[in-house]
Amino acid sequence: MDPVLLLLVTFSGIFFALIGLASRIGAPLGVDSLHIAVVGMLGGMIFFGADALEILRAGDVPARVWQMGLAAGLTQYAAVRLIKTALRMGPLTPLWTAQMLAFVPVILYASLALGEPLEPVHLAALLLAGACIFFASRSQDLPAQPAARPGGPRLAYLAVLAGALLLNSVANIAVKDLSAHTLPSERTLLEQFGSLFYFMMYLQIWLGSAAELLVRRRAPASYAWMLGLGLMAGLGSLLGVICLRQGMSLPAAVSFTLSSTTSIVCAALAGALFFGERRTRWWWATVASGAAVVLVANGPQLLRVW
Repeated sequence: MDPVLLLLVTFSGIFFALIGLASRIGAPLGVDSLHIAVVGMLGGMIFFGADALEILRAGDVPARVWQMGLAAGLTQYAAVRLIKTALRMGPLTPLWTAQMLAFVPVILYASLALGEPLEPVHLAALLLAGACIFFASRSQDLPAQPAARPGGPRLAYLAVLAGALLLNSVANIAVKDLSAHTLPSERTLLEQFGSLFYFMMYLQIWLGSAAELLVRRRAPASYAWMLGLGLMAGLGSLLGVICLRQGMSLPAAVSFTLSSTTSIVCAALAGALFFGERRTRWWWATVASGAAVVLVANGPQLLRVW
């Protein structure tokens, strides 16, 4: 396999981790994920905007592209909002591990909607993903509970992490769906209309974030930090997408495994080294099971490729 492409998909995981790092840095500085998104999403809108405009001028955009773009954009905006909540409740590593497991619901979608076989290894990945989210919810200290609500905060944190996984998975499901439907030209919908899809997604995140901040009159504590962290997250998002798309000529099992595992490890290392996350047995279990989900789900294909 081309070592340059392997390097590109590995770097995509590092770039994607910058999104989580920007949000974690901004949280104690009064710059939350919505502030960061208002700046960060502009890069994706600009990058995909010109091609999206050409697609619109050509016309004949299938309804499925609009539907998937709308679903991906709205849920990504909701996921951005949930990042703020998750970082108030816990550290970066559990959140980012949950985000990087967003491919797991795609397995179920591909089986139920696209007729792809659900193999035993996929069921194992689903169970491991559930275990990973549980470990993540136990990976940090939470305030004591009133007797009337035993386990309340841990259950709430578990729900937030599960929500992060599910919301982030919709964009992956949309990409999978568009990749599975072809045109008479034998090009997939994603190949033909991918730029419009990504532009719609970035635009909706930007519009939702900007509208909420304006309505609620929530200014950042520092516009300088908002600009800097927004550029960091935007650069990470855009470069991650570009590197991963360049590596799509590799087998999906290779490209996704390298990107997701690298992103989980980078976020975990940053959390431990720079943000003082306690490396408890639950922390290690979260990181290990998160990486295991990726490897188990893609391992057979990966071994066949190598």
